[in-house]
This record gives sequence, structure tokens and C-alpha cells, in this order.
Amino acid sequence: MNNNTKDFLIEVAKRHFLKGVEKLSCLEYQLAEEEFKKSLTYAPDRESTLTNLGVVLIKLGKIKEAEQIINHSLRLYPENPELLVNYGFIYLSKELLDRKSTRLNSSHEWISRMPS
Repeated sequence: MNNNTKDFLIEVAKRHFLKGVEKLSCLEYQLAEEEFKKSLTYAPDRESTLTNLGVVLIKLGKIKEAEQIINHSLRLYPENPELLVNYGFIYLSKELLDRKSTRLNSSHEWISRMPS
């Protein structure tokens, strides 16, 4: 691949990244996700795009997908503090989901023991 092609791909990735940031700032998470993913098709391991995609996926409740993206990002950029914060949010999200599930199961057991 020649330098002109690389520069073109980087510019296209950057345009999609900036659209994604705009959508993220407008709380349009689904559209932001789409733009960040498009950006990654042109620049697959761009640190800022991976970081922001992780945030958007967390906001959308796509915890497993966010975890995969952030784990991949941490392998590439282990010193990035934003990725570590995002990983913390994933951990908390999983904890909250586990607690909700436990409460729901407890409620279901309690209801099932009620006399008819």
C-alpha cells in the first residue's frame, strides 16, 4: 500500500471518528457506535476510536461487546488510563447485573412459596 492510499484511509477513518464523537456528545449512542465501527474499518487499531467505541457500547448496555473491545485495546495500549477506567465500568456493570439477577431469583423464589 502506498503512502497516498494510507493517507486517504486515515482521513476517511478520521471523518467517521469525528462524526462518532459528535453523535456521542449528542447522546446518540447507536449512531456513534456505527461511526466508530466505520472508522475502525479504515484504521483498525486506532486508540481513540477503540476507547470511544468502548464507552458507547457500555452506554448501550452491550457489556460483552464492550469488554471484548476494551480487552483488545488494553493488549494494544496497556498504559491508557481511559481504557482502565472503562474496564472498571464494565466490572461495575457486570456486578450490578449479577445483583439484579440475584434479587430477581430471590423474588421469584419468595413468590413461588406464597400460598395459592
